[in-house]
Amino acid sequence: MKILFLGYAVNPELASKLSGASVAGNKMQVNVLSGLASFDDVEINSITVYPVAAFPREKTLYFKNEIIDVISGVKSIRVPFVNLPVVKQLWQTAAVKQAAKKIVDKDTIVLTFNLFPQVGLPMACLKKKFGCGTYCLLADLPIDDNSNSKNPIRNFLRKIFEKKTIDAIKACDKFVTLNSRAMELFAPDKPYIVVEGGVENEKLKNIPKAMAKENKTIIYSGALTEYSGVLELIEAMKYVNDKDAVLEIYGGGYLADKIDEITDKTSNVKYCGRVTNEEMLKIQQNAFLLVNPRPVNDPISQVTFPSKIFEYMLSGTPVLTTKLSGLSDDYFKYMFSADKDNAKGLADGINKALSTSAEDLIEMADGASKFVAEEKSWQKQCNRMYEFLK
Repeated sequence: MKILFLGYAVNPELASKLSGASVAGNKMQVNVLSGLASFDDVEINSITVYPVAAFPREKTLYFKNEIIDVISGVKSIRVPFVNLPVVKQLWQTAAVKQAAKKIVDKDTIVLTFNLFPQVGLPMACLKKKFGCGTYCLLADLPIDDNSNSKNPIRNFLRKIFEKKTIDAIKACDKFVTLNSRAMELFAPDKPYIVVEGGVENEKLKNIPKAMAKENKTIIYSGALTEYSGVLELIEAMKYVNDKDAVLEIYGGGYLADKIDEITDKTSNVKYCGRVTNEEMLKIQQNAFLLVNPRPVNDPISQVTFPSKIFEYMLSGTPVLTTKLSGLSDDYFKYMFSADKDNAKGLADGINKALSTSAEDLIEMADGASKFVAEEKSWQKQCNRMYEFLK
């Protein structure tokens, strides 16, 4: 099976340093590439659209064509481009198409990570020219998370971007999606499988064992944005019955200053800033409860999967989440859930956790770890993708 992967994959260490890279998105691409490359009958080539911010935020003005190491055994062609706004996107689109034409034939499967124009337009051209099968790992949709922008040029370009992405979705044959709701909205008649994400084998080797906690520390870690639900979670602490319970907030975002100001005046909420991932894992393991408060009806929440859930469920600490569409009933067997995504609903979930016996909390946390380890390893998820591609 010959596969050409079109995406944004770079070495994981590099992804944490690049100004335009998504660490979670890169992690997914790297694990899919690694998993598919492990099959004896798979020949996989990769083309990378370098995920870097445009000049002047990124000081480099030109990136040349280069073969880069994504991980051991997997290399990728980084296409060249001039790093100026708009020019960059047009140049990358043309460069991906040109590089791909040298690799593809009618027997090649073209697999993309999302279908934004830099990979979506080349994918559609390759399908038309060679008649090859086209698949998309659909993690991000053409939904604007800054729709209140007053910049007319930005809004005009965004509409073009969304239109070209939707056209590419219509042209693609089949999908691997994080959330079935995304398919209902954007490609209701196309075949698909759901792969929410996965967990690397390394993380499954030393899973912490759940144990009784003497503290009552509640943890939120992630983006500090309105659509993360963190403000509702802070408000929820007003309705928590146990006055020894304390919410600690970790992360960064445009709400950081506002949250810092709020927590200065709130005795049971603390803003702790950013910490390394290694530190965060230890904090999660030692906490009483981890909370994912994302609003259910947020447009992005409706079509994605909360990747932090896997990390939470492997921590040995009980988890509380809102009832997001990306979470199937299987997940809710091992987590507390908030019946409503407002402050009162989140508080009710926290109060339920605080009133649950230590034995039941341990059983729930251990069940969550076992579920993720047995059902959501990247090895198992890539086996499913391999069969779908075949």
